[in-house]
Amino acid sequence: MEEEELSRWDSVKRYVHAVRTADMETIVSPVERAVAAAEEKIATENPDLPRSVARDAAVIAGVTAVMMSMKMIKTLPGLPFAPGHKNAVLMPLYVLGGEMTSSRLGSTACGLTMGIVSLMFGDGRYGVFELLKHLAPGLLVDALHPIVRRTGGSVGVYVAFGVVLSAGRFAADVGVAVLLGAPKAFYAYIGSAGVTHLIAGGLSGFISAPLVAAVRAAQGASQHDMGTAAAPAEGGSQQRPDSE
Repeated sequence: MEEEELSRWDSVKRYVHAVRTADMETIVSPVERAVAAAEEKIATENPDLPRSVARDAAVIAGVTAVMMSMKMIKTLPGLPFAPGHKNAVLMPLYVLGGEMTSSRLGSTACGLTMGIVSLMFGDGRYGVFELLKHLAPGLLVDALHPIVRRTGGSVGVYVAFGVVLSAGRFAADVGVAVLLGAPKAFYAYIGSAGVTHLIAGGLSGFISAPLVAAVRAAQGASQHDMGTAAAPAEGGSQQRPDSE
């Protein structure tokens, strides 16, 4: 038991250090492993599926798997500890889903999948309406992240962006509760819960900014490698007419 707790604590320290040092490999690697496994399975079972579609489906499945693993971690079981604090790690995953997919609605698809899987696991209090709080951040990422990218994507911009995403998720959650007739005690809870949601959303920006930079760098390196590999082949094909 002590070894298990020690390994969990070491894991937490590793992730904190990764965020502080902008070592995104530690954060991206679980997503990459999940995406690779999903892509292999999808390609095997659906060989006729276009590669871009298979890749997007794998990314959505991989990101959702990591989201679910984050939700399953109980920080302080049984205690209402800082509601919404997991937004600090969930919001960057929405951004990652949009960045890694070719679809214009990649983040929305991640949110929808996350909502459906959560519903199947019995998560939430409002049944099918729980989908809305998972969809809201995805829709906001797909609508606003292109604008964020054009600003240069500084940490400050992503901090503000994270606050907006968390506000959208919290608003969807509160809206559903109000429409379904939440008890009066719920309204006393909104204030403190809203603050922790927004703080966690702001903190997510410190992960999202270097995470997006790491993904772009990896994508740029991949495209460069593909171009380098294609250049000799093109050069060789151009030399053939001259040799004849």
